[in-house]
Amino acid sequence: MRTIKDEWITVSDGVRICADVYLPEGDGPFPALYAVAPYQKDLLHLPAVSMFRFIETGPLDYWTGHGYAVVVGDQRGTGRSEGQFELFGPAEQRDFYDTIEWIASRPWSTGKVSMIGESAYSVNQWLAAAQRPPHLTCALIYSGFTDLYHDAVYHGGVYSMGFLNFWSTDHLRASATIGGGTPPRPGGVTADLIGMTLDRPVFDDWWEQRAVKVEDIDVPVLNIAWWYSVGLHLRGQLDGYERLRDPDKRLVVLAGTDSHESYYRPDFLDAHIRPWYDHWLKGVDNGVMDGPAVRIQVANSGRRPREESEWPPRRAVPITLYLDPQPAHAVPSLNDGSLATTPPTGPAGTATVYDYPNPEWTVGTTVITDGIPQPTRGVLTFTTAPLEHDTEVTGKITLVLYAESDQTDTDFHVKLSEQKAVPKLKQTLMRRIAKNVPPPSATVTRGWLKASHRTHPPQPIEPGTVVRYEIEVWPTSYLFPKGSRIRLEIAGGDSAVADGLFHHYYGHKAGRDLIHHDADHPSHLVLPVIRQPADSDNGASTVATTSSSPRPSARHLTGTPGRAARPAAIGIGLLANLVYVLVLTGVAGYGLKAPAAFGRPAQTVQIGVVIAASVVPALLGWGLLELLERFVPRRATLIWSTLATLLLVGGLPYNGAGVTATDQFLLALMHLVVGAAVIPAFVITSLRRS
Repeated sequence: MRTIKDEWITVSDGVRICADVYLPEGDGPFPALYAVAPYQKDLLHLPAVSMFRFIETGPLDYWTGHGYAVVVGDQRGTGRSEGQFELFGPAEQRDFYDTIEWIASRPWSTGKVSMIGESAYSVNQWLAAAQRPPHLTCALIYSGFTDLYHDAVYHGGVYSMGFLNFWSTDHLRASATIGGGTPPRPGGVTADLIGMTLDRPVFDDWWEQRAVKVEDIDVPVLNIAWWYSVGLHLRGQLDGYERLRDPDKRLVVLAGTDSHESYYRPDFLDAHIRPWYDHWLKGVDNGVMDGPAVRIQVANSGRRPREESEWPPRRAVPITLYLDPQPAHAVPSLNDGSLATTPPTGPAGTATVYDYPNPEWTVGTTVITDGIPQPTRGVLTFTTAPLEHDTEVTGKITLVLYAESDQTDTDFHVKLSEQKAVPKLKQTLMRRIAKNVPPPSATVTRGWLKASHRTHPPQPIEPGTVVRYEIEVWPTSYLFPKGSRIRLEIAGGDSAVADGLFHHYYGHKAGRDLIHHDADHPSHLVLPVIRQPADSDNGASTVATTSSSPRPSARHLTGTPGRAARPAAIGIGLLANLVYVLVLTGVAGYGLKAPAAFGRPAQTVQIGVVIAASVVPALLGWGLLELLERFVPRRATLIWSTLATLLLVGGLPYNGAGVTATDQFLLALMHLVVGAAVIPAFVITSLRRS
């Protein structure tokens, strides 16, 4: 790979943009890939690890090794480039146009140009493509939002403080101290981005200039998104795909949380990224345009991506779940309400009260008790019964709330989670070990709305008036397995503990909100459900019925199938040993003896000892297996079966005082009877659950 450092590109307003050029070996010319972000090209020597999350170009040597020239530029006002950083403003967008045309004019270039890079690099791809530079041949967006205001900074009008603080400080300002620029701006951004965005809480012309005009894009675009990118890229990327007019558009949405790592893996680039560039920039007929336009991987399913004809899939069936005040007995929360499949019939005024701030809140809305975070204890929850079938939710989600407040404005933070199926024995053990540990769960997606932003321009609410709100919950594709529960959380804020980087500004709110759920105000959640092959054809909902009465049956609450095999195996082992000992002593008249500790004489085996020796180790083994399945599910079976076998062999009776060889053989056989009944049954059920 050959490198040309610090090429200066004079753009239309006279500002000079600085870029490095990386060329393959050979004479060329080469198709070119352009990467630009406010992250300083001089820092690309750092490894692409979480500590340096801004290293997002992908492996440059990979691309030059496959015959592509790569140009990495410093965005206006960052790194070595001149000018003032505008936070994706109009001047920067024109710079992208000018730089692409400069690249196409170089003698080492074929004139076919595309762009690379994830996150901010892909946001700039959207903006560049909307400028329609003549030599931009295609685009490949990898985790890139389209609307700075709605996707990244103000979610439903609520300020995304966590991300903005991190991004502006770590990525744009503090990291500049090790850059290659000259004082007083050593490569970084000096603009007050926090103040710049806080001063503009309403979507206006300034924000409009920074929103991608997707309809203007006229080149083929491949969008690769990740379901976990809630709070930043996912919403805008899916919306951008829908708004693209070019017929040669494609969408891939993947599950997992390793988007950054994948972008640096050659096998991932070979499978998902390079074929797009090879087709459009080199003319390779590799089948990349064959088949349906959409491929999605359902999160939590363990399945490969599947093909869909469109996004969102029209075949998804909307299922309505109504907020119900009846306790779900699901999770410690302020109300522990239910999600029901039948509309509410209660009288007017039936509502759940929510006072804020809660005096127990410790870090945001998270309550911490004895050092253990309790994310749901200080918020409202509404939870289904354990699901009777696997339930796939794929598409756009809406929460309709009928709410009133004693304030002129309030915030709604919404979270959709899977509450994991927990065996009763595991529940009991966890309560004994750590009584404050909440039931295991996984966040699926989130949504936000500031009440005044239900309209545009924003309008305050009248205290004491019931208002209907439609809250956008970000899209997802997620499989809720049989036995798990769908949980909705509603709060007036969120938490850095539970919500990580994408937590929001709480402000100075103190008041009372009421969530109504009566016959005239049926607050409800609408989920797009893809019917599974095992579902009946009669149109019945795949979501477990949860209504005011009756409560879910015990069969529904047992969760994962096959667990009854474990107590049955213990019972079989015990019964076999009892029969075995009774035959020896009662029929054959043999006085079976077992060795005693500390050199004491051997003792005759009694029925009580047989019962204890058969049941206690089996129960301990069951408890250990449940813990392993909870904390290391993928390796639980292997670890447990290995330990069980070693303990079984190591626990075989030894030849103590007064114990004959026959006693030793018969006692060993008794141990093996229990092991033969318990170990295979436990292993089989564990494999089925994994």
